[in-house]
Amino acid sequence: WGPFIPDSVFEALMLQPLCVGPSTTVQSLAFVPPRVQPLVAAANRGDDIAPIVDSIARSFGFDGFMYGVSLSPRPNTENRQYVYLTWPQELVRVYDDRSLIEVDPRIHDILQSVVPRVWDQATYRGRSAAIDDFLDILQTHGISSGVACPVRDMHGRVAILSLSSAVRANDEIRRKMISQTIGDMMLFGLYFHELFVRGVINELVPAHLQGAKLSPRERQCLTMAAHGLSGEDIAFKLSVSLRTVQHHFD
Repeated sequence: WGPFIPDSVFEALMLQPLCVGPSTTVQSLAFVPPRVQPLVAAANRGDDIAPIVDSIARSFGFDGFMYGVSLSPRPNTENRQYVYLTWPQELVRVYDDRSLIEVDPRIHDILQSVVPRVWDQATYRGRSAAIDDFLDILQTHGISSGVACPVRDMHGRVAILSLSSAVRANDEIRRKMISQTIGDMMLFGLYFHELFVRGVINELVPAHLQGAKLSPRERQCLTMAAHGLSGEDIAFKLSVSLRTVQHHFD
């Protein structure tokens, strides 16, 4: 199960123009953190928030942004996921085709905790050959460290806001900078999630990737199912979790 990775049922927006307002729930700026105020103000005006999202990410000291949300809290039901990100298209394709959701340690951390995860190469490298390969792929596309903030809402939706950087190691200065702003990063994730859910998902925006070719892993799962294997059987044969198999079927 992978609620955050672009797939044939994903809305992968690549920071194209995005209007999520006027907002009916976030109206007053009086108690909004200063760093997030431009986002809320733009949403309330019905403006494009893409350049503001990018600007806020850079104000935290990061050059990459990714937000993803799963619409179902239950992994055994038909699901729909949306992603809004600055990843290169080639990285999106590789992540999907190689089913990197299965080894991405950040996703595991987010599903296991509600606190943000600060990571760099030292955090995950050396755990396994698969994770090292995954980190090498990210580095090739300019992602070497970052912060991943989980979001859980009142409807049980699971979301992630991830900020990334080409910096390979968080030295003392960078760790101090992150510790001073991580609260605002979490609030950024909460406000963006609220605006995105109400401005995009509740309007049932169709995914423009719908109808795209299935990934190799998706075809593999379907072939096994066509030969009578259950989800549990497929998970066992592929050495992945049942959640991951359900993600591919979704």
